[in-house]
Amino acid sequence: MYLVYSNINKSIGGILVADFLEIKVDSTTYLKKLDTIESEVGCVVISTPFSEDDINKPFKYDPMNQKYIDYINEIILRASEKLKKGGLIFIYGAPKWLPYFSLALNNTNDMLFKYWIALDIGKRTAQQGLDNTHVGLLMYLKGKNEPFTLNTDTVRVPYVACSACGKNIKDWGGKKHLINKAGSCISDVWKDYYLVTGEVEDPQVEGLRLQKIDVSGSIINDITVIPEPVLKRIIALVENGSKIVHIICEPLYEENMQFILDEGTKNDSKCDLPSDIYLGDCVELMKRWVEQYPDGCFDLIFADPPYNLDKDYSNYNDNDRDMDYIQWCNEWLSLCAKLLKPNGSLLVLNLPKWAVYHATLLNRELFFRNWIVWDALSTPKGKIMPAHYALLYYTKSQMCTFNDDKELTMIDTPDYCLRSSCINKRKRFEDDKKIHLSDIWTDISRIKHKRDRDDHPCQLPEKLMERIIKLFSKEGDFVFDPFSGAGTTAIVAKKLGRKYAAIDISEEYVNIGKKKLEQISIVGDVIKTSVKKPKRKVTKKAIELYIQSICLNMGYRPTEEEFISILQDDTTVEFTLEDIIELYGDVKTALKSGRIVLKQLQNT
Repeated sequence: MYLVYSNINKSIGGILVADFLEIKVDSTTYLKKLDTIESEVGCVVISTPFSEDDINKPFKYDPMNQKYIDYINEIILRASEKLKKGGLIFIYGAPKWLPYFSLALNNTNDMLFKYWIALDIGKRTAQQGLDNTHVGLLMYLKGKNEPFTLNTDTVRVPYVACSACGKNIKDWGGKKHLINKAGSCISDVWKDYYLVTGEVEDPQVEGLRLQKIDVSGSIINDITVIPEPVLKRIIALVENGSKIVHIICEPLYEENMQFILDEGTKNDSKCDLPSDIYLGDCVELMKRWVEQYPDGCFDLIFADPPYNLDKDYSNYNDNDRDMDYIQWCNEWLSLCAKLLKPNGSLLVLNLPKWAVYHATLLNRELFFRNWIVWDALSTPKGKIMPAHYALLYYTKSQMCTFNDDKELTMIDTPDYCLRSSCINKRKRFEDDKKIHLSDIWTDISRIKHKRDRDDHPCQLPEKLMERIIKLFSKEGDFVFDPFSGAGTTAIVAKKLGRKYAAIDISEEYVNIGKKKLEQISIVGDVIKTSVKKPKRKVTKKAIELYIQSICLNMGYRPTEEEFISILQDDTTVEFTLEDIIELYGDVKTALKSGRIVLKQLQNT
């Protein structure tokens, strides 16, 4: 008999929850127990069952898995019916299973995908391959146009001190006046579960406290049920007096099975395609190559398709209907699987909302190895900042290339900052702590500078492609990219001594890539164009500090009309309204910089 209990004012990790219900269910009792839950629940958290093997071992879908998937999906769907409009459901589980649960909710009329939150909480084992530290947390909203609340103003992530230089790990540069001293904004990658050993004052920002952390330890021991620190954060985000229900699902042991891997075969298939960037439709060209090379052609395939976000590509409509986009992705993904050599690897980069569809398709054709999380903070928007790009890693068989070279798989510990001055100093004094590379990549940023970017809306950093190509292929291997874009995959492959093939439908992008490849052949590298910013008579920092001083004096953020009046009457300022509009586009955007000081004023 499983315990069913409800506590008024129950304490979860020190948080007093107004109305909290926790239920354990198994495959024979879940219908009866779920029926006892009252409707109009504000938040449901579901802990789905999985084992360490579900995290660590490769996986390929087998019909024997379907009973387990159906069991969990029925619990999820019945629980979602108990939610009120604007309510939230969180589903905790192993990355290999969560896509099946996500699709069940996607197929309803009233549930909206919001985030796949990546939790860096798994054990580090330093095994061959990537350490599997990623456990997933899906978040869905009841009602596709419903407003909802998350307490992101009060739920913040503490700042961390660099163990080498003592400064904030996150380098704010010239924007330190915009730091919220309560902590940084929460993103969809939660990785702050290290042991805290102390607290120090930030040497650069007065009044800012930094945590000292021990990266060799974790506050989380058991991951098979949602850990209390994760549950505590969810409750802190959503707690507003409404009922919260936590459902713990017991496993189906006989059904939750691992697929037995085959041994693979030797890579003896022949492929005489010349290294080049090809102009054309990738689906049409790949169909031709599948007929030409039925045993596969490529050792490594990397795909970074358009994300269906209405980006301004030169020769592609990036705003299809969802199901049209998914059908198109399924077509080229299946072709990629066919074009892999027997021991080849496929890596696919996309947003998590699309990656769940990719995973359920590829699980039937290839072996799932990792849902790699590329933690590359995007444009801050939404209630939780989007940082997570999904990089799905699949192989054709058990025998595959993975270069476990220490230079590739041992990276700096996360208690170091990335300032060049700090890096140089600690290397000089042999302060060089390392950890094994996991399936959450936090040390590669998106392209930030114009000097590193071509005329392409979604260009990838060469550092990312270097890691992928070095890890999953060897010199002389054949690397393929069906969406060449600015040619980054082909360029890095050529630099690293691999054969390469890439396709793009845009003649403009093909020419960009080919020009860079020609530069590598002639001078050994791509020639960077110098980008010099014109010197401005006024800086954003000066304007933002001025706005913050006005906010502090008034005790609130002025309206646009009030601010313009103050500015025009102030004879001491060295900038004009026109300067502000030139830098920010409008006054409203500039005034947002006053938000930080007002929040800190409220907290004092």
